[in-house]
Amino acid sequence: VTTSVSNGQIYFKDNFDNPKESEKKWHVLYGDWQFKNKEYHQLMLEPNCMSVVSDEYWDELYL
Repeated sequence: VTTSVSNGQIYFKDNFDNPKESEKKWHVLYGDWQFKNKEYHQLMLEPNCMSVVSDEYWDELYL
């Protein structure tokens, strides 16, 4: 996952290759989530499962 805008500034990046580090970057709002095989999966069959980037890993320097 890479989030950027047209000026090329990267605000967040995670390739999920290190589950321990990726766990620090995400905050689960609802659902059960798992890092496996360099992917991030929600495990529930419920609507509105949500996970967002943790504040400390979001760079708003150029907003």
